[in-house]
Amino acid sequence: LWFTRLGWMPHGGLALANTAATTLEVGVLLWIMNRRLEGLDGRRVLKGVLNAVLAVGAMSGALVWWLGFSQTYSVWWVVLGGIALGGLVYAILMIVQGVEEVSALFRNVARRVRQKL
Repeated sequence: LWFTRLGWMPHGGLALANTAATTLEVGVLLWIMNRRLEGLDGRRVLKGVLNAVLAVGAMSGALVWWLGFSQTYSVWWVVLGGIALGGLVYAILMIVQGVEEVSALFRNVARRVRQKL
């Protein structure tokens, strides 16, 4: 109701509530992890967050470009192309930034493929 009065889309309240709940959940989980693990490596966590923010920013820019470029395509091509482009841009940036978890994922996949051969 408040969003409509402000001239905003009414489902924005749902998005705002979801964002607030998720933010609160992350804060509580970090607090619990910090206590159980007797401390977190704050620099490492911050570096991971910054890597993800950079990759998400580039992915968002690529998707904005894709939406402008693909205006004449069918909805299916826009959606499928957007998913592929967004995932590709995000993955490439995470690899280029040398994110440890991505490297570990590739090592584990390669190890399992070698085991199957």
